[in-house]
Amino acid sequence: MKKWKLFICTAVSASMLFCVPVSAEESVTVQISEETSVEGTEADLKETMPETGGESSNDQTESIEMESAETESMMSSEPETENEEEELITEETVENELLEASGVEGFVERLYTRILGRQADTAGLKAWADVLKSGKEQGAKVAQGFIESEEFRNRSLSNDAYLRILYKTFLNRKPDRGGMDAWMSEMNAGLSRMHIFRGFAESPEFTEICQNFGITRGSVQIREARDENAGITKFIVRCYRLCLEREPDAGGLNSWCEAILNGSETAKGAAYGFVFSNEFKARNLSDSEYIRILYRVFMDREADDSGLNSWLKVIDNGKSLFHVFNGFADSREFAGICASFGIDPGPSLGAKEVFDFNYFANAYREAGRFYWEWFIDSAHIDETDWITGTYTTMYETYDEWPYYAVDYEGIHSVADLRALAHQHFNNSAIDEMIKNKDFIERNGKLYISGAEELGGGFSAIVFLGWKKLSDGDCEFYIVEEPEGTYYGYTTVLHYRYENGEWGFDTPFLDSSTEIHDLVERN
Repeated sequence: MKKWKLFICTAVSASMLFCVPVSAEESVTVQISEETSVEGTEADLKETMPETGGESSNDQTESIEMESAETESMMSSEPETENEEEELITEETVENELLEASGVEGFVERLYTRILGRQADTAGLKAWADVLKSGKEQGAKVAQGFIESEEFRNRSLSNDAYLRILYKTFLNRKPDRGGMDAWMSEMNAGLSRMHIFRGFAESPEFTEICQNFGITRGSVQIREARDENAGITKFIVRCYRLCLEREPDAGGLNSWCEAILNGSETAKGAAYGFVFSNEFKARNLSDSEYIRILYRVFMDREADDSGLNSWLKVIDNGKSLFHVFNGFADSREFAGICASFGIDPGPSLGAKEVFDFNYFANAYREAGRFYWEWFIDSAHIDETDWITGTYTTMYETYDEWPYYAVDYEGIHSVADLRALAHQHFNNSAIDEMIKNKDFIERNGKLYISGAEELGGGFSAIVFLGWKKLSDGDCEFYIVEEPEGTYYGYTTVLHYRYENGEWGFDTPFLDSSTEIHDLVERN
């Protein structure tokens, strides 16, 4: 039998051949297991459209994967050479299309043969044609019904086979190498098959095909947030890979994409959510490993020895991991990375409330530890290096009181100590701490009074909740039960942003206890 091929002549420019921009990202296997809700559009389709065979399910499980072997096979073979096992259009089908395909019925028959690989049943053909003729739906929407049908999903086609069907159906030609690579890159970046389908179904080529059948093309409805903006999706996928070292789950990916799309979260806020997530913390990384990841996330490179050591010194000097995070998040390099994805990094997180309960609890413990070591126990002193000075109490004055040299890198004056304390406390709290402790500055050293001070200690600290007063001021409510007692009282703490740092407005903290029992959070 003489072989025929059905084609529709179109003037196709190079820009029309690729419906998505070619990504320069490295091809990496992506596996996203998901349950895709098909509420809304598919429900609407059921009211107006017939099924393409079998019963449709509102829940579908889609596995998007590209094995390395498959990739190598595709790259080593000519795109024009199609796998005979994946060929869906027979000689008889092509001849029938040439002889019979015309008008609305011809359009529907074409979807059956090219997408489902079979002839249309009489009832199905009439029902779909009636939907189009009535104007209830248009060409792209009807094609979406075929692509989303249970019959098509059950074919469990590879990404390669899926793309070939889209080329044949919506561009009326075999795939080209560049186009296949570009679409594969999009799927590897975390975008769904429906995003890929929309690029084909809303192409100029398919528009002309619909016109030739006397049909209005229409548009495709996207169901998932990850398909709304490719740049945002690629950014979030990158966070999953670099921060958590795994591929995204569909629910998490869509949630993060939706948050950035609706403006409730920024790129910096999303990065914070990954770096300070429980999953990330569970990795129990060292400070060095933590900094190396920040270099990859925010600067897109490996840490150099000088930079790594510099940041480690910042941590050793008492700065929090959040402080280090802000240093990277506010960098020009990260702004450039965000720009490459077409998104704005957002304002510095240091100027807004970004913490959850775990963040607050850690901040509370760090502040308590600082207060205890410096102003209760005087832990950072050299007892072999001391001088005498005058020490005055409420009741008497001592002329030969011992003052011990502070043994802590970078602390040579009260000003140095204030700067160190400011990462935990506001100036008002620091003022109170300093005035209750005697210091002497002499010979380029800071000496601290050896007077004993009593520390209270609490057997239980219950965090009741917090209230945001402004972007730079939060109010916390804590119930404290003093050690050895059976009563408790509520303490109100303010955690405020001041001179580039968050800090508490009171020094009365106890690092020896744990914050527990989160009852309420507003």
